[in-house]
Amino acid sequence: MTRDGIFAGLCTFFLAGIAAGTLVAEGLDPASSPFLAVPFLLVILFLTARTSLSGRACFQSLAATFACAGAFCALASGCIPDAFRGFPLADLAVRSLREAIDSIPWPSPTSAPLVKALLTGDRSDLSRDILYTFRRSGASHILALSGLHLGVIYLILGKVLSVLGRFPPSIIARYVLILVFSAFYTIMTGASPSLVRAFLFILLRETAILLHRPRHPLRILLAAMVIQLASSPSVLSSTGFQLSYLAMAGITILYPRLLALWPDTGAAPLDRFPRKIWQAASLSISCQAFTAPLAWIRFHTLPAYFLITNLLALPLTFLIIILVTATILLSSLGIHPGLLVTLSDKALSLFLFILKVIAGM
Repeated sequence: MTRDGIFAGLCTFFLAGIAAGTLVAEGLDPASSPFLAVPFLLVILFLTARTSLSGRACFQSLAATFACAGAFCALASGCIPDAFRGFPLADLAVRSLREAIDSIPWPSPTSAPLVKALLTGDRSDLSRDILYTFRRSGASHILALSGLHLGVIYLILGKVLSVLGRFPPSIIARYVLILVFSAFYTIMTGASPSLVRAFLFILLRETAILLHRPRHPLRILLAAMVIQLASSPSVLSSTGFQLSYLAMAGITILYPRLLALWPDTGAAPLDRFPRKIWQAASLSISCQAFTAPLAWIRFHTLPAYFLITNLLALPLTFLIIILVTATILLSSLGIHPGLLVTLSDKALSLFLFILKVIAGM
């Protein structure tokens, strides 16, 4: 068995332990759950003390350890306070961001509500027509703050901080700044399961870069899942958590195989354009293939034009987030970026126009 297979197997046992512990905890008084977790802790200590095992026996011992660890986390979770609750600085920051967005003289009345939805998750100012357009076109996932949004911000941070150079102090400074800003943005915008997953991906990836360790996508995916479930076992029942990890599983497992069907031949940039379209389509198909069964079970619907929506709307979403982030930063510094405001507004209008066309198909 490969290392990825062993790691996946152990994480599966941990997930089973979380599920079993959660089911047991539901039928108990919350005050008694932590006491029931103690035997699992003792079993974990006993299993980890058996260092002389090897081969199959070693894997079986590790599997039992991971399963007991999952059950322990689920039963003991009532003793752990919610780390994302009551953070006044984050609440102040998100209010200030919304006020900054409202203070910009957007030409279109739909721009400010849409920017607030994309950057802060606040959809209260969006009209019913716009919400219906997003739902009908299969673009609701763009409004829900997720790894997409934090991923774009992560890319922006990486480009901006690249000016620090590759000296050891610069690398450490880049690491700290990226993690602090990503963590703060995650908490500021509500720390949804998909955002927490994206932050853990960034944490694990940046730590691997700092320590000069290999970055295996599947191991990062599974490690992030274990960390998130260990810190908050109840998130297992969240649809957002399930869809987020299923989408990333599709990207990790299926996407490279689809991409390999059209290999990069090193052609001229213009000749590579059709492959770029296939690359974007493969990404969309990979996510949809893994999330569609759960979406059908939970919502009894599937977006008919998801491929068209993602091919057209996702690139615009990247561009919009970059444009509006620059606009807000300059406006906050007292600089009125008229050109950026106009470009952002035009991009937002085009974005809505595309979604309305798709929704009307």
